[in-house]
Amino acid sequence: MILSRGSQNVQTLEIGRQFLTENKLSIMAVLKKSAGIGTDLDAVAQSIDELADSYMVLMSITGFIDVSSAP
Repeated sequence: MILSRGSQNVQTLEIGRQFLTENKLSIMAVLKKSAGIGTDLDAVAQSIDELADSYMVLMSITGFIDVSSAP
């Protein structure tokens, strides 16, 4: 939805940021597993990497890192 509506759609970006905020712990777990931190799960490694890539794209498009680290 965010990619199809474009980065200029403020309402869509806010919805994306809200999703990321509400799911921050789950996203951190996926990113840690993708980085190789924690248990070794070779069977799901490709799925974890794809999911981590998708989260990173979503964070980049919404400016989540910039917004969440602002005072």
